[in-house]
Amino acid sequence: MSKHPMLVPEKGGMNIELNSSPLKIGRRDACDVVLDHAKISGTHAVLTLESGSWRICDTRTRNGIKVNGKRLRSGVPHELVNNDSVALGDLEYRFIH
Repeated sequence: MSKHPMLVPEKGGMNIELNSSPLKIGRRDACDVVLDHAKISGTHAVLTLESGSWRICDTRTRNGIKVNGKRLRSGVPHELVNNDSVALGDLEYRFIH
């Protein structure tokens, strides 16, 4: 198991290891994590480590980000806690810290 926090997919796929900050997730090759999926924007999310806590921010995407079923406001970072459910578009992950 990794020493870094991760986003673990709920339905198969690869873990996203949170090993740098900021960490950009999206379809563009310039992102740190590239997800080639129709519901993922060019730069869909940015995760940052601030004061020991990971925060996720929706970058004004069409399909949004949900944490524990609640859609995040674009541009407003949200602090993640262990075992949070995180949906990027319709891709579902579990935050493990």
